[in-house]
Amino acid sequence: FRDCATCLVVTNITYDSTNGSSSLFSNSSETLEIGLQPFDRGLELPQDIFDNFAQASQGTWNDSLGLLTYPRANPPNGNLTVTLQNGYTTIIPASELFSPFKLYNSDGVYSIMNPDRLIAEVGTYTYANYVASWGIPLLTMNYIVMDHDKGTFQMAPAIRTDFGPNSGPLIKPLRSGFATSAMPSPTPSMTAPP
Repeated sequence: FRDCATCLVVTNITYDSTNGSSSLFSNSSETLEIGLQPFDRGLELPQDIFDNFAQASQGTWNDSLGLLTYPRANPPNGNLTVTLQNGYTTIIPASELFSPFKLYNSDGVYSIMNPDRLIAEVGTYTYANYVASWGIPLLTMNYIVMDHDKGTFQMAPAIRTDFGPNSGPLIKPLRSGFATSAMPSPTPSMTAPP
């Protein structure tokens, strides 16, 4: 997209499991343009990279679901290591890549439809000149700070530690100077600095 505020170029994706590590790209010069979309449940890949992911993760294509599936009794254990054009690397663990298949049942409750199968939160597309949409699996592993006015953003690894009920990370404001209440500002005096 010409005005894509969160578009990135991926220079490598590897699937890393107990069986080894393999690049999902066909060659070292291949790249993938992606757009970060926090409302998307998964990661979109072009067909060739998707096929490499299916083979590496040992997924089975389910025509009726249009998804890769895996037996829950023998779940995939691989992570994706994603490298961006600027050298930033992030790991998406199996817990974010594979999940139970859920839909809304006849009572309107979002529930697991098949407790014996897992699905990949990875899909495919076949459109030419398409910018792949990447959502929750990548974004749960990274913080993003956006400056819409400048059209820039920064990424950093998310803190995913379980801090327990009485502690947590110290959150600092990104910006200061915003009013915290509706109280009026004090009237300047002649002795106050400007």
